[in-house]
Amino acid sequence: MKNPKTALIFGLLMAIVTFSNPCLLATDYYVHPEKGDDTASGLSRQSAWQSLARASSQAYQPGDRLLLSNEVIHRGSLQLSGIKGAAGQHVLIEPYGPMPAALATIRADHHNAGILIENGAYIRVRRIRISIPQGPEDGSGDMTCGVLIQTTEPGAFGHIELRGLQIRDVFHNPSGFQRNEDEVRTANGTGKYGWGIRCMIRHPQGTLSNLVIADCSIAHVAHTGIKCTGHPEAKIDRISLTNNHVSHTGGPGLQFSRVRDLYVADNEVSYSGSSDDPRKWGRGSGLWTWGTDNALIERNRFSFARGPGDSAGAHIDFNCSNVILQYNVSYRNAGGFCEILGNNHNSVYRYNISIDDGYRVKGKDGAFQDGKTFWLSGYVGNDKERRGPFNSYFYNNTIYVSDSIVSKVAISPTSQGILIANNIFYVRGESKLVRGDQDQWDDNDEQPGGAVHFANNLFLHPNSWPVQAPIQDADPAVADVDLQPVTPFQLFRFLPDHIQPIRDKGEPIHPLSSDSVFTTSDLQMPTDILGNPIIGKPDLGAIELESLPKKKR
Repeated sequence: MKNPKTALIFGLLMAIVTFSNPCLLATDYYVHPEKGDDTASGLSRQSAWQSLARASSQAYQPGDRLLLSNEVIHRGSLQLSGIKGAAGQHVLIEPYGPMPAALATIRADHHNAGILIENGAYIRVRRIRISIPQGPEDGSGDMTCGVLIQTTEPGAFGHIELRGLQIRDVFHNPSGFQRNEDEVRTANGTGKYGWGIRCMIRHPQGTLSNLVIADCSIAHVAHTGIKCTGHPEAKIDRISLTNNHVSHTGGPGLQFSRVRDLYVADNEVSYSGSSDDPRKWGRGSGLWTWGTDNALIERNRFSFARGPGDSAGAHIDFNCSNVILQYNVSYRNAGGFCEILGNNHNSVYRYNISIDDGYRVKGKDGAFQDGKTFWLSGYVGNDKERRGPFNSYFYNNTIYVSDSIVSKVAISPTSQGILIANNIFYVRGESKLVRGDQDQWDDNDEQPGGAVHFANNLFLHPNSWPVQAPIQDADPAVADVDLQPVTPFQLFRFLPDHIQPIRDKGEPIHPLSSDSVFTTSDLQMPTDILGNPIIGKPDLGAIELESLPKKKR
């Protein structure tokens, strides 16, 4: 470009474009633990930094990328404080190397986090493997996390995505540490634990919103796999968890406290509440919510939850509103299937399948709670007056209980508004009414208050629902539809051979008279658990037989 005037015009144009699109100024930074040098620029593979400590000190700008070599292990912790990208210009952390599909590995021994994102916004982390077999040697810090996202100062933070992470073996305590045997009886554990992913608001004026956790694998952590915790003055808004696999956690698989607008779909959670390492808590449901508003939990699989208390497939702890669980499969969870605690408003279990949940027996093998097929409790905390739950909906679920398990039911008299309809209770053995047992007994000899609609359910035999229960089906059907659930997660095999008592026997679902939130359109479903359309009147249970090809029936 020899013409000076042309060069000047081109320079001005480039300045305007760069100013209007800061992403053109984005920079790639490289880290290689063996070939790198912390005195280098970090701007190329040949001039990579060596340590995560050096990478943590950089002030990243919108559109920047931090690239971690996937050839060798990165030792230490990546700590990003005050880093903010912009809409459409996230700061990106991901691997690089000769094998494009390989993950980068962080081994964060003696650190409190593999990756810390503090007071950050518009950040994406992709395809990183993290392990922390032991936290700080001096035991400092209140916990150890594979990934910790937190706010510690005023401001608006969030728009953070974690995708394709593998987090395994996260413990705060050294190998051989033995927890007090009473620790498992505390509400959430009192000691210091290792966690998979934690998202927290620690400052009352610091908001956290728009979090995406997808395609991650978490296993063998001392407490919860993924836990999101808001602040008494600020809930975490808009959280999406999809297609994650969580297993062998010492506590719950997934847990949400003080969050709003939650979506949890297509996740698999197994062996929560694991006690195979003495550093683990040893108790936990596959998923539970507390103080949560507006949650949709669908198409998940919860199996093999363990523990002497709670440890359901998924349960709604107290102080929640508008929590819907639909299209989930719950299998062999010790604590049970449906658990709705006090001061919950508009809780829904619909079109789920439960298989052999709630087998735990109080007093056996250290259990301090019975497992239950169905439990409504007014519990809102120790030494507090019980209230609710309010407007609990339970319809079009299929419940299978083997004859080796006693199906147990507890219904608090503080319950206000109950709908139980269109379910299949295929209880092969006995059923039993038990008292709710959160801190104190719930009496079962009083009728719950408010509107109660308990009708149009199918029972294998007259005792599939406890005859002592304070509410009874007003129009029950009794029939053996010959359910044979051989493989719980191959739902096409979980079909009745005798379909006449089921097809078109469902009733339309309408809001309870005490419900001013849900409408009829909110409650009537377009599809079943398999995604098949519901044609005409709904069938009983979670599967719409009319939509299935004859060869699958």
